[in-house]
Amino acid sequence: IKEVQRFCNDLEKEIEIEKLNVEEIDKNVDLFPCMIQDSYERCVKHMTDVKERQLNQLAKMSKNGKRKLESSIQNYENRKVYLRKCQKTLEGALECEDHSEVLLWYSLIRENVGEIKKMKFENLNIVLTSTPCETKVCEIENFEEFLDLNVQEKVRRIPEVNDFHQNAFHVLKKWEIPGSDIRGGAFLSNGHLILTDFMLKRCALLSEDGNIIRELKFSDSLWGMHYDQKKEVFYAILPRKQEIRMMNLQDFANIKTFPVEFAANGITNVNDKFLIIGANLLCTLNSDFEVINETDVDDNSDDITSDVSGNIIYSCYMKDTVTKKDNENEIMFVYRHPDLKAPYGLAVDPVGNIYVCGHLSNNIHVISEAGETLRILPGFTRPQFIAFQESCFRFFVVEGEGVKICELC
Repeated sequence: IKEVQRFCNDLEKEIEIEKLNVEEIDKNVDLFPCMIQDSYERCVKHMTDVKERQLNQLAKMSKNGKRKLESSIQNYENRKVYLRKCQKTLEGALECEDHSEVLLWYSLIRENVGEIKKMKFENLNIVLTSTPCETKVCEIENFEEFLDLNVQEKVRRIPEVNDFHQNAFHVLKKWEIPGSDIRGGAFLSNGHLILTDFMLKRCALLSEDGNIIRELKFSDSLWGMHYDQKKEVFYAILPRKQEIRMMNLQDFANIKTFPVEFAANGITNVNDKFLIIGANLLCTLNSDFEVINETDVDDNSDDITSDVSGNIIYSCYMKDTVTKKDNENEIMFVYRHPDLKAPYGLAVDPVGNIYVCGHLSNNIHVISEAGETLRILPGFTRPQFIAFQESCFRFFVVEGEGVKICELC
């Protein structure tokens, strides 16, 4: 009955996820027409501007051409008028029969006409031409879309329900990091591990075989971390400095440093809000790490994680308890067990079960979503951190200076 109920809960989660997907499609359907209309209006405005610019260009070219022709015509008209006047003057002098006056006018007119003949006589011909931009017009005529619309379907395998009382537990690989004290990390989808080291004061990216791919040294010790798979960034805690570093996974570059008000140990993210825990304080922060609210918790509360429903789980290693709260900050259960000592590391598997490292009881407790003990995994020595690979039942466990990669199957 419990397994069926767990499976029903998983189905309800998937139904809710797909309903949210439907709402997201509706939002995009409302958004995309606005984007199309905006692109259309920009294109229309641009084409209108081009038309107006070319019409203005044509008017200007016509005006300048006519002005030059009118100036040339006026110049020739002036010459013609002067010559006509000279002609009449000379004809009038001939009629007077005064040869001296005729010779005088003839001499003057001949000199002026000679100067006029020396002037350039050029024919000005201005023709407005145009060359159709057929290629560009064809590009516009062949224009078919304002947005590149696509449908992307991503099928995500829903993990099957496991019988945790029967499933075999296997250690796939194990190796050691001498001198290390791993307090946080993540199991990436490509099989790599990212680890924050308190003693070695470093963050390291390692292969499944324990080979270091990349590392970054710090001036102070690190504790917990949170990995954001979508953004490919991680947030590492430096408790003594009371700060959290936002780092790029690809090159370990420091993107931003956020100061916090106390020495935090654990960090998780729920609905774009960060939750950090340390000593006796649980603090909720926005995406800029500004405080939203603070809640008192048991002394020596250490690690914190969250499930797909937005519930948070944190442990107190002094009181040997694991507490689960909903997104209204209401306690859903407090887990205790005689065989759980110093819970020191938490993880949630793909179906919502909680895994707790019993640091001093040398085991790992598997707890249901309702707070019941499903199984206790033996064979560990002082485990202090655990993390699952996405959408499968492979996980790694840190034991002192050693790392074990395990699987339930």
